[in-house]
Amino acid sequence: MGENKAEMEICGKTLLERTLNIMEPVVNKIVVMLNPTQAEPVVRGPVANMISFGRDSRQKQGPLQGIADALPLLPEKSENIFVVTCDLPYLTEEWLISMKKAFTEDVDVVHAVDDGITNPLLALYRRRVLWRANDLLDDNQRRPIRLWDGFHLVGMSPPPDDPMVCKDINTPEEFQQAKRALSTQCS
Repeated sequence: MGENKAEMEICGKTLLERTLNIMEPVVNKIVVMLNPTQAEPVVRGPVANMISFGRDSRQKQGPLQGIADALPLLPEKSENIFVVTCDLPYLTEEWLISMKKAFTEDVDVVHAVDDGITNPLLALYRRRVLWRANDLLDDNQRRPIRLWDGFHLVGMSPPPDDPMVCKDINTPEEFQQAKRALSTQCS
C-alpha cells in the first residue's frame, strides 16, 4: 500500500478509528496491536476508554504474532474474541452481530468468506483456538488459518444486500474505491 493503512482517512476518520467505532458497541474490551516501532495512534471519543495498546514482541512475524501478544492483554474471562484488521472500510456493526449469532456453543470459529477466500482476520474465536498462536510461531508457521486445525468452523459470506462488508483494501485503487463508495456517510 505504501503507507500505514490504519492512518488512512475516509470521511475524516482513520481506518483504525472507523473500525474501533464499529466494534465499540459489540465488544467489552479492545486491544490494538502495533509493530515494535509504530507510533501509538491517537484515539478519540468514548471508545478510547476501552482500548489497550500492545506491541508485537517479535518483528516481521505477521498477524499471528499480534494475536499471540494480544491474548495476555485481554481479560482472562474473555472467552469469545474477535480478530479484526483495520483495513475493512465496509465493516458494519450488523455484520459483527451476525457473526456473534452464528457463534453457537458447538462452534469454535466463525470467519468471513468472500469470493471463496477465507479470512482468519475477520473472525470470532474461542480463546482456546487463539492460544495455539505461540506454538505455531515456535514451529515457524505464521499463517493464522493454521490456528483452525481440529476445530469446528462456520464460514459466513456477505449478505446479498451488503456484498462489500468483508472486503479489505490492499491497493491504493481499492482505497480510492472505498472512499468513493463511503462518501455518502460523510457528514
